[in-house]
Amino acid sequence: MKKYYAILLLILTSLQSFAAPGDILYQNTFSDNGDVNGDWDRTSGNGNDFQANTSTFSSSPRSLRIRDGSGGISDGDLIDAAVPSAEVSFWLRQGSPSNAPESGEDLEFYYMDSGGSWVLLSTYLGADASGTVYNVTIALPAGALHDDLRFQFNMTSGGNTDRWYVDDFTVTETGVVVPPPVVACLDVFSSGTQTTPPGLTLPTFLYNSSDTELSGDSLSVAAGEYEQIEVDEDGTVNFTTIGGVYRIDELELDENAVATFAPGDYFINELDLEDGAEIIVAGPGTVRIFVNEASIGSNVSIGVGTPYIIFVVYDELEIDEDFNFEGVLYSTDSVEIDEDSNITGAIHADSIDLGDDVTVTYSTSLITGADFNGMCGGSPDIEPTLVAHYEMEEAFWGSVIDSESGFNGTAFNGANTVGTSCRYGQFDGVDDYVQIPHQAALNGSNALTYVAYIRPDSWTGIDQIMAKSVHGGGSGRAQMGLFSEGGVFKGRAETVNGRREIQAPLPTIAGEWVQVALVFSATSLTLYQDGLPVATTSFSSTTLVQTTDPLNISKRVGTDTYYFHGLIDDVRIYTSALTDQDILDLYNTVTPCSLVAIDHILISHDNSALTCSDETITLTACANADCSIVATSDVSVTLSTTGVGTSVWSENPVIIPANSSLGVTVSLTHRTAETITLSAVSIPASTNPTVCSPAGCDITFSDTGFLLSLADHNSCSTASLNIQAVQLSETGNSCAPAYSGNQSVDFSFNYANPITGTRVPDLDSANMAAATVVQNRTINFDVTASATLDFAYQDAGQLTITVADGGTNGLASANVNTTVTPDKLMIATSDANNACSGNFGSCSVFRVAGTVGNAASEFNLVISGACADDSVTPNFALDSIALTSNLVAPSGGSNASLGITSVDINSAGSVVVNQTLSDVGAYTITATAPLYFGQTIPAATSSTIGRFVPDRFSVTVDAPTDTPFFVDASCGFTYQDQEFGFGVSENPVITITALNSAGAVTRNYGGAGVANNDFWKLDASALSSRRYLNQIAAFPGSLNFSLVSSSIATLDAADYDGVSRFSIEGDLLTYSKSAAIPVATADANFDAQVTLNFTAESLTDADGVFYDADNNNLRDDAIDDFDVTNIGSTNIRWGRWFIDNAFGSELQPQIVTAQAQYFDGTNFVLNTDDNCSSTITSINPLLSNYSGDLTSGETTMTVGSMVSGLLPITLTAPGNGNDGSLIITLPEPGWMMYDYDGDGSSDDATAQVTFGIFQGKPPVIIWRQVY
Repeated sequence: MKKYYAILLLILTSLQSFAAPGDILYQNTFSDNGDVNGDWDRTSGNGNDFQANTSTFSSSPRSLRIRDGSGGISDGDLIDAAVPSAEVSFWLRQGSPSNAPESGEDLEFYYMDSGGSWVLLSTYLGADASGTVYNVTIALPAGALHDDLRFQFNMTSGGNTDRWYVDDFTVTETGVVVPPPVVACLDVFSSGTQTTPPGLTLPTFLYNSSDTELSGDSLSVAAGEYEQIEVDEDGTVNFTTIGGVYRIDELELDENAVATFAPGDYFINELDLEDGAEIIVAGPGTVRIFVNEASIGSNVSIGVGTPYIIFVVYDELEIDEDFNFEGVLYSTDSVEIDEDSNITGAIHADSIDLGDDVTVTYSTSLITGADFNGMCGGSPDIEPTLVAHYEMEEAFWGSVIDSESGFNGTAFNGANTVGTSCRYGQFDGVDDYVQIPHQAALNGSNALTYVAYIRPDSWTGIDQIMAKSVHGGGSGRAQMGLFSEGGVFKGRAETVNGRREIQAPLPTIAGEWVQVALVFSATSLTLYQDGLPVATTSFSSTTLVQTTDPLNISKRVGTDTYYFHGLIDDVRIYTSALTDQDILDLYNTVTPCSLVAIDHILISHDNSALTCSDETITLTACANADCSIVATSDVSVTLSTTGVGTSVWSENPVIIPANSSLGVTVSLTHRTAETITLSAVSIPASTNPTVCSPAGCDITFSDTGFLLSLADHNSCSTASLNIQAVQLSETGNSCAPAYSGNQSVDFSFNYANPITGTRVPDLDSANMAAATVVQNRTINFDVTASATLDFAYQDAGQLTITVADGGTNGLASANVNTTVTPDKLMIATSDANNACSGNFGSCSVFRVAGTVGNAASEFNLVISGACADDSVTPNFALDSIALTSNLVAPSGGSNASLGITSVDINSAGSVVVNQTLSDVGAYTITATAPLYFGQTIPAATSSTIGRFVPDRFSVTVDAPTDTPFFVDASCGFTYQDQEFGFGVSENPVITITALNSAGAVTRNYGGAGVANNDFWKLDASALSSRRYLNQIAAFPGSLNFSLVSSSIATLDAADYDGVSRFSIEGDLLTYSKSAAIPVATADANFDAQVTLNFTAESLTDADGVFYDADNNNLRDDAIDDFDVTNIGSTNIRWGRWFIDNAFGSELQPQIVTAQAQYFDGTNFVLNTDDNCSSTITSINPLLSNYSGDLTSGETTMTVGSMVSGLLPITLTAPGNGNDGSLIITLPEPGWMMYDYDGDGSSDDATAQVTFGIFQGKPPVIIWRQVY
């Protein structure tokens, strides 16, 4: 038996006589002192264990405290909850850290059903963080809706210091909320059983990814993902999250188990309902169940007597007998229901098979009243609907880009992105903000989700992260917003039923990124941090107040307040309610930018100072050891000093802005002559101690010494070193002259950055001594103790100049730092043939376009720092000098990409790189330096470099139809010796594409014929060296071709896309006979197979760029030929004429029939395919050899049309007395000739035509032509 350690409570109240939706059936705020009124009684424990307590509450002044040792049940009046639907809500809080329950010290919440059994509604874990607040709202299941309702809390374990607090306990009638009719669904369910379209638009099935398993006889399950849920025989399970999304791999209800579903979406991969199992709906709202595989036993009940249910199966569905169902049943396959079942509502499936005594009662109200959530006449809204996404990756902000819908915002007052390759927004907390103009799509209604990553630098009261205001301009209300207030983190939603607000602890200042999210659904508001819910509240179904105001990131809309101070990134807006799992998935998959930590604080000073003058000190927040990277967020530094005297700072603490490579300069006043030590503490804290440069953190203050100034200046130019010898004035608050006239002064210098060098500066037109070596000079000071000396340095870098007393005046030495910046950058290549000007398309070839790593593409590019006279400054060193290409020619072409886009100069003042350009043309290259110790070096641009050419060509062929694409001259076949070619619109089109060494298209290879911009160097005439090759090895003859009438049309070489197409037109081919008679078998008719061959030479342009089939940069004449193979589609036939002799009366016309025959490998057969006049266009039969009384002109000839290989030739009757014979000859076409007489030569076909009857002539046994 389960052992309870905590309190068991019963709620009681008087009967509710006329309840209606919105009525409060019971309420207790536990406001009385001491015991908790008469409504809650104990059966064990004492009053201290179970009492109203003032230590924490939701409604002042008290809440109910529960701790170990108390329990009980009342015998008073009970709650009348016999209403259609109701909900219970209460405020629940864990104790503070010293009084917090621990793991296993959970709080369970039960109700009593009408049979007197306690049923678990929900469990709250002691393992949750101390102080966690739960704003609980639970839709009561049907079993709780009766007139003897009781509730109880039970704490499963713990001691008297393990505490839970409850307040604002309320039971409210909710009524059944009926959504507007969905008329479209009546098309899907137009009758009780429908098997014809239209169907539902189903959501993509959402699978579980969790390994959580639950089992037992009394379960309470919140929305989320579950591997398995099994309910024991006669057990219960309550799915409690209204509007939630459940993803369950396997749900099993054992015999007679009951499942209560809160309205929402349930994706169940495998559903097993054993005999007698029951599913009911805890209204209001619609339960949508999506199942892949379902097993439903006998006597199962789903939805009977409860609100709306939509049951969808993505497969066939078989249901055992005695099935009872109320709602909408939908299958993408078939539905089969056994006998004695009752369906109220509608069924839609591809096929429906109902057993004996199955009744289907059609109910339109169960269809129109259900919320199909876009499945009818729309799209289901299960997956998150992202409407705006501000990735904040812009290099700088003008517009703040929405990558999802284009709802771009504008940055104001200096709000900008920071970071390196990964960027994010920075807001100063003073006036920075981003505003996105109103878009209707940004408004939520029954659902809205905000997600962002934040890294606060401070919380100063009310700091807004993001919100969309209400009431034009914002009057303190936001449709929904995330902000801080009163030392807590808040989420707020303004609904048509009033404000909903939740809170949680503030994210840490200056820590790591924190994902924050706020999710509004129609019935809940939930706040998240780092993927997990930290606060939630539930309420009756409602919608958000609508607004036409803008959405702000930082800053309240309409007033200049509530600015956020810190970093914000990856802002997302959804018009759907993301689930707990959705938020966690985002947290696990979105990686925010890395924040550069503070390695140390750098204090830069010269180690010596005067009591009469302010000392300048520079602070830098360094992100690495050498300070080449600085902090990307604001850093606060508090300075301190040791010593007897008082140190006064111009400001302290000091804010070092993000990305401040130059640091922040402050001044220090110290009127006591002594040595002090500087120190600094930063927020956020640095990982390493403070570093002072150049020589430690001590500063020696003296009463006498030198004041020095030397401005930063350019290399090889002259600057002024100003020296004043001073002492503390008699007033002790200022400097006075120390002496005048000629004085002995020691000078020295040192290299500060870089710390070595090869050149020394000039002082007063004379070289100084080597670095650190003292050089004494006599200097004349005026009455103000001042002197000015010319200073020049023929190099670059930072120098420290030291001035010291060379005599006995006792002045302390002083240092001054100066930055000497190159006058300019120089960028050039010295490689041969690099110059290109004038007719750019005719420049010499310089390099092959391509990328780094290909020797033919690379060229030396030199970038240097220099003086105005072009002399290189050898001590110049600078990283991240940007290189960009600039297209000079072709005009209208595309700019190329550089192989190297950034260089570092770190020795000798120059760097040489192997540079490449990716495209054809002529270019300049610009070098742009970042700040050099805070100074600007002008960008430098090279002279025009070129000409760059392609590395190689790729070649393809196409035609209007798929190859084979030959069409002959005679209806699908061609005779040997007959010319044939490409059909109309079937000319092969050769596409030549220019490529660089990396295989990318060089788009600037074009401009054929364009003055000064002709970069297309492949002449179409080069393709004239093409040839055709026979692929039929057994063919005894030869394939011949003629290009006499050919032409090549250039289709598009003038544009700039790197591609040109050449149409091959007019080529003629002939399969020539090998002899005057066919070769057995070999000369049988066959389908042509031809190769169109382009030699490597023909595919080489004027610059030597060629088609490189094997990509080895060598033109191999065999390998690099381009072949178009398997050209065919015409049948080749060995043909001849055959003519029969004819005879008849001279009084009648004679018809001679010529047959077009072809050889089938064994015999000549009639070519019934020959119906084309093209075979006889040049035939003019000849009449000759007249004999007897028949002479020329007495008969005339008419040639008919060729039909199925037969050509009729009609000779007119010569008339009475004109008997005799003649010979008819077919001399054309040549491809129809044959060796009729066996002499090895081709002959024309002939036949004898006889008119009249002859006597006495020798009899003729047979008379025919020779084969």
